[in-house]
Amino acid sequence: MSTTAVPPGWVRRHIAFYRAAAAFDLKSSIQYRWPTILGMLALLSEPVVYLVVWTTVADHNGGSVGGLTLGQVSAYYVVWTLVRNLTAGYSPDNWQRRFQDGTLVDLLLRPVHPVHADIAGGFGFNLPRAVISIPLTALLIALFRPDLSPRLLEVGVFAVSIVGAYVLRAVMFCIVGSVGFWTTRVDAAARVYLAIELLLSGRMIPIVLFPGWLASAATWLPFRYTFGFPIEVLTTSMSTEALLAGLAGQIGWTVVAAGALAAIWRVAVRRFDSVGI
Repeated sequence: MSTTAVPPGWVRRHIAFYRAAAAFDLKSSIQYRWPTILGMLALLSEPVVYLVVWTTVADHNGGSVGGLTLGQVSAYYVVWTLVRNLTAGYSPDNWQRRFQDGTLVDLLLRPVHPVHADIAGGFGFNLPRAVISIPLTALLIALFRPDLSPRLLEVGVFAVSIVGAYVLRAVMFCIVGSVGFWTTRVDAAARVYLAIELLLSGRMIPIVLFPGWLASAATWLPFRYTFGFPIEVLTTSMSTEALLAGLAGQIGWTVVAAGALAAIWRVAVRRFDSVGI
């Protein structure tokens, strides 16, 4: 019986590559710190708009909306800000640029999968955001006084779920980006995907405020695990069983998405063709 052994040094080389990719993007985001800071401030405008709208609605509705108190609404979007900044990654549009300017050829010639490089690089890119997000979150807490009192277990689950949300979102982006193997254009598919994510992930509206049938559907779809679930971990009173079930669901969807991407990739790279001079 023949067995397939991992080549000597394979794991070490891959770890070194991931570390280098993360360090490169970390260095870039620090070197170009003002674009990084301005980008975060631009992201801050979205939750502030949501905060103002929903707190105003709650205030005019007797202090609650859809069963959420004013403090709970504030808590949701304050944590939303943290989640949004820590799960940012390379958008599907990056894949379109790679197809059109030929840089995908260089990525395919490297010993590590381009998707792995994107995930590692995104981690490095998000590290400065993690540092800057702390005072921004503190400022929002001071301004909107959210109802936040998480247990230590919930803080730990939140930290794990943030990593899971980032990885799941990055893999989903790569699936959408794979459309470019057939069309060389990804922007239309990216817009459709981001619109669906915006609606069904809890990014724009808390899932608890959805109609019953839509809330049930959103709970079972993968989009919730990119935004809604990490936010709910800190802002709702979830049992230990519910927290673990949520993490299991997030891991499950990540495995499914990774499997789908691997299957798509095997077919896509066979038909990929590039012409250079």
